[in-house]
Amino acid sequence: MFTHNNFLQYESIDMSGVLEVTNVPQTPITSLLMVRQVQAQAPQVHWVEVEIDESSAVTQGEGDDAPEHKTDNRELKENYLEIFGATAKVSNTAQYSTSETVNDLLAHEVELKTQSIRNRMENKFINGNKNFADGVYETDGILNLINSENQKTEDEFNENVFLDTLQKLYDANVHDNMIVFLRPEEKIKINQEFNNVVKYTDTLDRVAGFDAEQYISPFGIVRFALAPKLPANTMFVINPAYLEMPTLIPFTARPQNPSGSKQEVYLETQAGVKLLNSYAGSTLEISTA
Repeated sequence: MFTHNNFLQYESIDMSGVLEVTNVPQTPITSLLMVRQVQAQAPQVHWVEVEIDESSAVTQGEGDDAPEHKTDNRELKENYLEIFGATAKVSNTAQYSTSETVNDLLAHEVELKTQSIRNRMENKFINGNKNFADGVYETDGILNLINSENQKTEDEFNENVFLDTLQKLYDANVHDNMIVFLRPEEKIKINQEFNNVVKYTDTLDRVAGFDAEQYISPFGIVRFALAPKLPANTMFVINPAYLEMPTLIPFTARPQNPSGSKQEVYLETQAGVKLLNSYAGSTLEISTA
C-alpha cells in the first residue's frame, strides 16, 4: 500500500489531467488554453508581434531598380505568469471517519480545491491585469491583451454593433476560426433579434471539452460559447489559433509534512496567457449608464 510515508521529501504529483477535466462548462477559456499549453522558462514571457507593411511589395517594370526596402512594424509584448495555489487540509479524525460515507475525504478536499483554482484561473485569464509587486506575479487576461483598436464600448447592443465586432477579425485576416464568448443574456438577444445577420446551423461542436454552437455570419463561420466568468454586458470574439498558455509550474499536488492530527496537500500551478496577434480578438462592452 502506498501511504503518506512513502513520499520522498519534495516529491509532487503531476495533476494536470485532473485540472483539465474539472468544471469544464463553467470555465471554457481555461479549457481552451489548456490544450494550447507551452513550456515557459521564466515567470515573465515575451513574444514579438509583427505587422507587415504591405506597401513593401510593388509592381515592377522591366529593367527597374530594386524597390526601396521598407521595415515591417515589430512590437515586443510581454506578460507575467501567475501562481495559483490552494491547500487541502483535513483532520485525521475526519479522514478516517465513515459517518459521511466518504472513503477518502482528503481526495475529496483536493478535488474541491482544484475546482477553486480553476475558477480563479478562468477569472484571471479573462479579466486579469498584469502586475508585479512584493514578489507576486499577476497575469494580463485576454480582455487586456486584445489590441485597443479592437476594444469597443457601445450604448446599445444591436446587429450593426455585433457585426462590427466580428468584422475586426475579418479586417485583420484572422477570421478563419472565430469563437464568441458571451453571457446568456446576449446569447438570447442574438437568437431572438439578429436572425438577419447570423443564422444557427443546428450544429453543436465540441471544443476543448465544452459545447459551442455554430452560426453563419457575413464574415464566416462563428461559434458561440457561454462564459459565466465574463463581466456583465461584455463579450469577446477570439481566434484560438493565436492563444497560448505558457506554463512554468504544471499543476501539481505536494503532500506536506505531517503536523499534529491533520493531513495537508498543497496544490499549485504557475501559468498565464499569450495572444500572439493582438488583432486576433475583439471585445464589446455595452454601457449601462
